[in-house]
Amino acid sequence: MTEKKAQISWGEALQVYTRPQVIAMLFLGFSAGLPLLLVFSTLTAWLTDENISRSAIGFFGWVGITYSDKVLWAPVVDRLKLPLLTRMMGQRRSWMLVGQFGVITGLVLMVMMEQCRSGGFIAPIINNSPATWTHVATAVHADDYSLGGANFDPFAEDWIAGIAGQYPNGGALAQAVDTNGDGRISAAEAFAYADAVHQYDGFVLTVCPTPGVGTCQTCSGAGGHSLRAGDTPTFDETPAGAGEWIYLGLPAHDLFLRDNLQDHGREPLIGGGISCSPDIITYRQQLLDPDATLLTPAAQDSDSLGEPIEVGQDNYIYLRVQNRGRQATAGTARVYWTRASALPAPGSWHDLGEVPIPAVPSGEMIVAGPLTWAEADIPEVGHYCFVGLVQSGDDPAPDRDEIDTLDEF
Repeated sequence: MTEKKAQISWGEALQVYTRPQVIAMLFLGFSAGLPLLLVFSTLTAWLTDENISRSAIGFFGWVGITYSDKVLWAPVVDRLKLPLLTRMMGQRRSWMLVGQFGVITGLVLMVMMEQCRSGGFIAPIINNSPATWTHVATAVHADDYSLGGANFDPFAEDWIAGIAGQYPNGGALAQAVDTNGDGRISAAEAFAYADAVHQYDGFVLTVCPTPGVGTCQTCSGAGGHSLRAGDTPTFDETPAGAGEWIYLGLPAHDLFLRDNLQDHGREPLIGGGISCSPDIITYRQQLLDPDATLLTPAAQDSDSLGEPIEVGQDNYIYLRVQNRGRQATAGTARVYWTRASALPAPGSWHDLGEVPIPAVPSGEMIVAGPLTWAEADIPEVGHYCFVGLVQSGDDPAPDRDEIDTLDEF
């Protein structure tokens, strides 16, 4: 005998959505999806209105790569147990906590404010920022009034123009913004440009209230000084110098050799040493398949490949070159040898020659070379160090005559 299942009404079916657990998941799903809408729609439209380049806007699309690669990392999250945390919090929640800490440690915060008294927000933002690097710029000090404008405050317009490479109306910049010539604009360079070209053109708005009245931060309650209307740019950052390596987007051309395994091509070098490059590799025989030997994931994470220089025969030098720029880029690398020392000055470098670098796709690593160090040119048995200077596109090689200190290295 076949038993007929009882049918339920639409009302009864919809009652499941009134359960507290389902309502909680509704709000969780909304809050999880909102950032995607802001990044891929609202923010993109706003950046377009501000004449930010399409290539720079495209970098925000990288947010979605994590979701596209979910098929790769989801099995790890489902099966790999985290020591202590999994036992305390469970499988999913422990991974969520680790993920949040990973986001916090990788955050970079760049803020520009144009409002009246906006300088008063600098300290609270700096003191409460979870980001590793934070840079906050404002049009005025804590007790001044910005000039404002029909569309932009003048300082804000100059700052945005510095980042975008032109003014919103298509006008040219008043002076160079990329002062270090590395092909990109940092937060510090944008502020320096806006501060240099802005004109105060303001007036005394009012007088600070007498002592004991108001909340003026400039005089700490002493009273009596003028409050101005007109941009008085100021900034702060943590750690010191953070604004020099905070960028909106990446340069068009940026080939590099790593100084160490922690080097990701950013300047200045933040961690690790400068004398343990994993990307200048010597062998006594030419490799039959350099890519198979040097470009596997394990090889790319190794700084112990290669062989010591052998006197009495030719030796071969290979370079692993990465491109952190936006465009596929070719270039050249000039290689020097020097005897081992704590800081081999350029005067002790001996030119070995130039290595052509074929076009390297954005975000990829390739092998260039080999450069032959001929038997007759190797002076004696000893320990040798090598230096590589890379030139690519509009990113020139460092000037060896200006390298005198550890920081310049």
